[in-house]
Amino acid sequence: MPLIKIILDTNSYLRLAKSLHPLLNRTFGKSNYCLFIIKDFQKEFNKKPILKSKFYWVNTPEFIENRKKPIKLSPAEQKQFDLAFEIVLDTAKDENLLDKLSLIDIKFITYSHILKSPLVTDDTDMMKLAKEFEIEIFNTLQLLKLMLDNNHITMEKIREIIQYLNYEDDLPKSKKELKKEYKTLFNEDLNVVFK
Repeated sequence: MPLIKIILDTNSYLRLAKSLHPLLNRTFGKSNYCLFIIKDFQKEFNKKPILKSKFYWVNTPEFIENRKKPIKLSPAEQKQFDLAFEIVLDTAKDENLLDKLSLIDIKFITYSHILKSPLVTDDTDMMKLAKEFEIEIFNTLQLLKLMLDNNHITMEKIREIIQYLNYEDDLPKSKKELKKEYKTLFNEDLNVVFK
């Protein structure tokens, strides 16, 4: 059965990689889901001193090793990518999103569009642009739910991740929004996690 490749944006990777190491290039579930990042991740990360300081572990050998196989494009897909990138970029301009999105955000969306791969992001502007191209979107909690439903992680691990993100002050949305979605997805009150 072919892989269902799911692309993680930078923030989603940073939120999950430490707690779910090794996060990438591991299949899970009967549908053969597999998580990937794009090759431009490292360039973006290295350009941002704040990220390098807060997420110092990203450049440790074990995490570098796990990122050695980013999602790849065939030569034909690369040609499609080059054309589609300009279209996605123009659409971002038309939607007044260019000042809110980086070029790497545009690349994440273009990869997902070309490969017909779901994209994991918590960025509402990326979600808005991705919808213009009918890209399937997961946010962090929805990805965790997918992993839970496919016996890749446990509910205890999900609670641990949410506690860690809260401690790091890096929740993917406001606590009010998070509590509502958490209850809907996991049928559990988030107060169980925030003791």
